[in-house]
Amino acid sequence: MSRRQQPAARKRAPEPVTYMDKRDARVTRERKGVIVDREIDRIYNKYGAVTPERLLAAAESQTSPLHRYFEWNDSVAARQYRLEQARAMPMASKMVAVLAAEAREPLAAFPEVRRLLPSAKGQGKFKMRKEVLTEVDSRRETIERKLGVLRGWCREAIDIVELQGMREAILARLPENQ
Repeated sequence: MSRRQQPAARKRAPEPVTYMDKRDARVTRERKGVIVDREIDRIYNKYGAVTPERLLAAAESQTSPLHRYFEWNDSVAARQYRLEQARAMPMASKMVAVLAAEAREPLAAFPEVRRLLPSAKGQGKFKMRKEVLTEVDSRRETIERKLGVLRGWCREAIDIVELQGMREAILARLPENQ
C-alpha cells in the first residue's frame, strides 16, 4: 500500500476539561495559615491559652508542622531579631503635634505622633514627618496607609457590638476606592 492509499489516522478530539474549585478538588497543598491555625488550636485545646513560648516549644521538634516557619540558625536569627528591633525604633520615636488653631498649653494634652514616617516607595526608608507630609506622593501613601488601618480596624471590630456605632460612622466616611 502506498502512502496515499493508507487510511488517514483519525485525529482524536481532546478530552473535555473539567474545572473545579480548589476546595472541591481537595488536592491543594496546605497553606501556612491553615497549618499554623491547626497548631494554634491544638495548643489552645491542650493549655487553654496560646503563648509565643508555647508556639516556639511546639516548633522546636523537626517533626513539628511549625518547625519550618522558624529560623533555627542562631546567627541568622539573631541578626533578624536585631533588624526587627531596629525597624521598631523609627516607629517609636515620637514628638508632640500642636495644631495652629489650638492653644499651646498645656502640652500634655496634645497627642504624640511618630517623628519619622515611611517615605514614598522608600523600601524601608524613613524621613522626618514634616518632610513626608509635604511631598505629594509620600503624603498620598501615608493617607492610604492610615485609611488601610481604619479599614482593618473596622473588619476586626465587626463582632464587637459596643463598637458598632463607631465602626459604622468610620465606614460611612471612608472613601470607597479600596
